[in-house]
Amino acid sequence: MDIAFLGPEGTFTQQAAYKHFGHAVNTIPVTTINEIFSAVELNHCQFGVVPVENSTEGVISHTLDRFSNFTAENMREVEIRVHQNLMGM
Repeated sequence: MDIAFLGPEGTFTQQAAYKHFGHAVNTIPVTTINEIFSAVELNHCQFGVVPVENSTEGVISHTLDRFSNFTAENMREVEIRVHQNLMGM
């Protein structure tokens, strides 16, 4: 199964894909949220994982805008707890 996610490899979006679908799937990194929706619409991927909220912007309005024009049969929410450790010298 091919899952499009907002890349690059190792992002929280990829972590959400693995959390929901397991590690047996083929995750495909793309560079924009629009590309994720397009990959699913054009049947290049069976599913897509998009960020809906983050600590920088809060709600990601571009994702919500795309959902308003997207016909999806299966939508799920996956929560990822994000812990970031910053170091300085």
